[in-house]
Amino acid sequence: MILVYEGLNPAGAETIKAHLDAQLALLSRYVGWSASECYIYNGHLRSLLAAAVAEQRLKVLADRRIEAALDIPVKRRGDSDSVINIALPRRRREVPHQSTVNRGLRAGGE
Repeated sequence: MILVYEGLNPAGAETIKAHLDAQLALLSRYVGWSASECYIYNGHLRSLLAAAVAEQRLKVLADRRIEAALDIPVKRRGDSDSVINIALPRRRREVPHQSTVNRGLRAGGE
């Protein structure tokens, strides 16, 4: 961080020092507020994460019970790529023939 003092008239060292000290005190106050908010948020994260993991675990167990009840063999995949590439056929845009366009203009314009 760079603190800068700007003024119209040259100031004495005491004035500049007082200004910079005030700016540093203000920054320290802001950092303190942010740190306390982060500390509170991080304290809630542990319980939120534990709840999310428990919920996901229950979902997986429920899905496995459904899978077992279906009595259909399910093949497990290994670690798959997070990106799946699917080749899509290219669509050709239909461009009207020149004669079709001209006929339309003649019929409407004449």
